[in-house]
Amino acid sequence: MRIQLLSTSHHRELAAWPTERTTVSLRYSDVNDVMLRVPTLTAFVAMKTAAWMDRAAARDLYDLAALGRLDALNQEAASLVHRVTGWKVRPYVFRSLPKFDWHAQLGHQTRDLPPAADCLTQVRDSYARALAWDHD
Repeated sequence: MRIQLLSTSHHRELAAWPTERTTVSLRYSDVNDVMLRVPTLTAFVAMKTAAWMDRAAARDLYDLAALGRLDALNQEAASLVHRVTGWKVRPYVFRSLPKFDWHAQLGHQTRDLPPAADCLTQVRDSYARALAWDHD
């Protein structure tokens, strides 16, 4: 997973998402860990879900599938999406794959790239369990 840090002074909409202060390891031996304000896990899931709903990018689906394997796609995240964006997480959002070149966009970032259809199924099934959807 790749995370981009943005300033709320330029992106005021970010202030609506819950955050927490946490220690982040920068993974360099000559740099100390730092305290950063980051989205909570629920906020991160909600932000990724909203991103998928908005742009349907391969990276968002890949990240959501990983979060689904952690059981992080839940009612709380879906409610947060609705509260911040006004959008409801519904089954149709995860019904079909958009046109994108899955391998070209993600293949260079991981050795173990599951099929896009498997990721979509993971996300849809995770939200279906969490939100009590009836689906096929």
